[in-house]
Amino acid sequence: PLRLNGENADALRLTFSGPKRPPVGRIDRDFPLPPRRISLSTGKSYSSNLPTQAATYPDRTGRQLLDGITRSPGFSAYVGWHGVGRVEILFDFGPAGKEGGSVYFDEVLVHTRQDRSAAVNFPPDPLLFLSAGEFQPGIGDPAAFEVALPDKIKTEHLNVKSDYGVVRFAVKPPDKMDRMLFSSSLEAWLMISEFEFRRGGNPVPGNRFQYRFLTPPARTRSGYGDDGRLLTDGEGTDAWTASKVVGVNDGRPIEVIIDLGRTLTPSRATVWSFGGGVNGIYAPKSARVALSDDKVVWGDWYPVTIPALTEDRQSLVVLPCRAEFPGGKARYVKFEIQGARGWCMLSEISVD
Repeated sequence: PLRLNGENADALRLTFSGPKRPPVGRIDRDFPLPPRRISLSTGKSYSSNLPTQAATYPDRTGRQLLDGITRSPGFSAYVGWHGVGRVEILFDFGPAGKEGGSVYFDEVLVHTRQDRSAAVNFPPDPLLFLSAGEFQPGIGDPAAFEVALPDKIKTEHLNVKSDYGVVRFAVKPPDKMDRMLFSSSLEAWLMISEFEFRRGGNPVPGNRFQYRFLTPPARTRSGYGDDGRLLTDGEGTDAWTASKVVGVNDGRPIEVIIDLGRTLTPSRATVWSFGGGVNGIYAPKSARVALSDDKVVWGDWYPVTIPALTEDRQSLVVLPCRAEFPGGKARYVKFEIQGARGWCMLSEISVD
């Protein structure tokens, strides 16, 4: 059902005002699975025993962007992103982040790469945000931090299609500097090998700096591995889209535990799966759901109803497999899905 302000609705009336009222009465459309669906579980974290996706160009040591290695012939020195809106990396300087302290700097160099043969491009609009106090990305007063704009990217020709590049930021840090955020959109692939800090032209050691990726590096799908977000991103698919599904074909029962963030009163859960037999994709054999407040003591299992269908290997059918548990209270919702044969595929799990 459609949900408005937390309430179920069967229809939506749109009223237009203007010089002339358009001839619109009622709009009806039955979506097997809406492209974007908001539920109690949307955006919530979960754990599972599904195969994971491995990063294509990961931060192999957790310190790769501060290890002093600015380039490599291939991409071994680089952390890479692809297929996201913006790349954001947050640096935390801790209590020493003040003028005269060990992390004070007036210049930041970001070492990057361009390779047209591999769809790797320089960052098109890089920015630095320097915090003058506690800073949470996307939250708070913009006046609480300063923005540094880059100079023109300095490049060094490597070959016909590839260049090394350095983005230079001349900065004037606040008296107290707690954090720094690097942000840029990307065109195809974005590769970064190193953040270099300087003061008066001299290097500032970054061994005490901490950083984390607000945008995780791009991942390569291993079979139909999970990225830890796909099943609760609200973007299931009503057609076959390989990048929107996870699954196994080794017969293991799939287990997924969703953390709703706090104790709520869910009454229904839906596991969006597929069946029909095309390409060896079959409906689950069975599924069940359990609820818990503490992730230790679980209530009774609730059966999940799997729609009946003829699996003649001629079609691929979206299967909303549902369980009802009226009056239930829980923070954690555990799903166990057992495949029948071949591939057992999931595109979304929603709790309402």
